[in-house]
Amino acid sequence: MNRLAWCVLAAIALVQRSWPAAIDVPTWQVNDAWDFSNTYTLLSNDPQAQASINLVETYTSTVQEILTESTPSSGTLETYRLVRSNGKVTGSGQVTASGIPFNVRMAPTGSTDTGELRRWSSDLSLVQEEFHIKGDVQAQVLIWVTVATIQVDWLTTTSLPAEDSDFPLGPTGETWDFQATLYTKVAYKVQFYDSILWAIIGGKPADVVATVYDTRPLACLYTLTGPDPLPTAADAVKYGNATVETDWYSPSAKQMAKRYIEGFYVDDAHTLGFSDAVLQVTASHVQADAAITSLAFTPPRPPRGQAFQLSGRGNPNAPVTAKILGEGGVGNEASTTSNASGDFTVDLLAPGHDDTTPASADAGSFGVEVAVTGQGRKMVTLQTQLFSAVEDWRQY
Repeated sequence: MNRLAWCVLAAIALVQRSWPAAIDVPTWQVNDAWDFSNTYTLLSNDPQAQASINLVETYTSTVQEILTESTPSSGTLETYRLVRSNGKVTGSGQVTASGIPFNVRMAPTGSTDTGELRRWSSDLSLVQEEFHIKGDVQAQVLIWVTVATIQVDWLTTTSLPAEDSDFPLGPTGETWDFQATLYTKVAYKVQFYDSILWAIIGGKPADVVATVYDTRPLACLYTLTGPDPLPTAADAVKYGNATVETDWYSPSAKQMAKRYIEGFYVDDAHTLGFSDAVLQVTASHVQADAAITSLAFTPPRPPRGQAFQLSGRGNPNAPVTAKILGEGGVGNEASTTSNASGDFTVDLLAPGHDDTTPASADAGSFGVEVAVTGQGRKMVTLQTQLFSAVEDWRQY
């Protein structure tokens, strides 16, 4: 192959890699599930003991139900509630007590890892996350002996749903502002057992029971850097902010296939903290989408507050309802009946405001749920025009 031909092919490959088709918000269904592995280091600077323990959580997260709430101001809100099961914690590290270091590990059996996660169906924004970890800690004193039970109860809520994924994802280079305040409460307890270890360090430590609070205002720019295949997700695309969080989203898994989260301490005294964490999907168990196809908006990106049409295809002669989730008022919901070929069109009104994640590609992105009787539901994202109707369309 001559150099010119190679350069042309390389350029084509670069364009194809850098400008993938936009990836829309997934439609999760009840009983969709993912197996996760979460790796991080637990750090403690408690006056009684300093610890650095490398931990691995494994669990399955399952969509247990889809919660629906309707209000005049916010219209219909839908939240996925995911529940952890089959969870356990393993790991090892070092604890220093009374100046004496000991190798420690989580007991091979008996640990538990439970919890619940809530995300909006419209854009997968984080609403709330809680988890509860409990397990025995063993120390190496010639042999491994159980010395304590550790329990961590974690709760994170948000000032407003934290939209870390600005669907649709694309094109490469798109940016958006991630803005939210995370409120975290961590209650932890260490209960010590009688052990020969205490004779070595000069006495049994007092049990530790504490609760710490953390408020983290986050305002940073996220960037979609493009396709970045993973061993477990060949279709992954990468985005985020290197100082806060980096995500790899997989369309086939309908999930963040990998997530890197910067470590932090949960209190100003640095009593309890966590190193950088890597959360990965090790297996996906998701159902096929309902065969509601050819969803399209006319115009593709309507101006704020202006009328538009949503068209698509589903079951023939079936009732169809489309809702702009999280939007109250007139025009946020419409119904019709598909024709004999399954085609349908509904008239809706675009929100008159921007969303909470200003982006380089649109003024706002809003989740629309399309439901066809006898067939199911499908999510699609409406993007509103970046410039007003009186501005030059060439800029858009």
